[in-house]
Amino acid sequence: MTVLGFTLVNGLLAVECHPAHGFVISTIRRNGDGTNLLWMPEGASLGPLSGEIGPSGIASIATFDGGILAGGWFTMFPTAGLPGDDQTRWMHGEAARLPWEVQTATSTSLACVVLTRHFIVRREVALTSNEVRVTTTATNTSGETQAVTFGEHPCFSRSLYSGGQLELRAISATSTSTADIANSTLRPENAFEWPNAPRTDGGVLDLAAIPVDADGRHDHVGLTIPDGAAAIRDNNGNGIELSWGASKLPHALLWQHFRPEGSPWANGDVFAVEPSSAPGRTFSESAAAGGVTTVDAEASVSWWTSLRVG
Repeated sequence: MTVLGFTLVNGLLAVECHPAHGFVISTIRRNGDGTNLLWMPEGASLGPLSGEIGPSGIASIATFDGGILAGGWFTMFPTAGLPGDDQTRWMHGEAARLPWEVQTATSTSLACVVLTRHFIVRREVALTSNEVRVTTTATNTSGETQAVTFGEHPCFSRSLYSGGQLELRAISATSTSTADIANSTLRPENAFEWPNAPRTDGGVLDLAAIPVDADGRHDHVGLTIPDGAAAIRDNNGNGIELSWGASKLPHALLWQHFRPEGSPWANGDVFAVEPSSAPGRTFSESAAAGGVTTVDAEASVSWWTSLRVG
């Protein structure tokens, strides 16, 4: 059964999920507070997806950003990020582009499944106290070994955390800001010690500081985070804590899109910490770095990510 919308509720939180729209989590709200802790594009559609995922390769970028992306929190599988030189793949994979079928549902949990070209994917969203935990398992049904990258993509509004801090412990950090050179503030393909990133103008940018105002930047930074944890706090110290299974998701991509010129969204003032199995911004980069996961026929790969509201 395909369901358009489903709300999980307990005494502390309300979480809206949309199985028919890529099983995106559109909102996480504290009870009694109408503020969405996730970002959504202005006017985003959460209607049912057709099941036609569109052209692969470079063309998949425009179809995702322009018609599928509803912000919130979605899974990336079997490709995390851009396809790169592999024209047989889709930006952020296939799972977020398809309608999912509800498997089980309670007032505080929802499990759905979807069939991609080579996998059956099961994803469960569970609400416990002040925590939203997402667990995903993908089983290879193709009869052949498949190469994949995977991860999670929760989106956050810069203005909600204006003047706050992004807290994490990265043992490596590399600017991968080559997709939008005109709006990038960081020196491309440059390794640095978190959080002080070399700028293109010769200065240094503190990436842990969430700017008070949208400054037009559009940057990507690849991180290795062994403890699988990050916190996002506003200038009063309030916010959320992310955690994930670092054995399967040892990396994360930091995306900062603070109203850059040419943004496809009217309110494109957004950032994300994207836990990922792979080190690259594209599948090609991850493959070159030896960061692709192979899944044998009939085998499965599983990962989890949690968001805790402080």
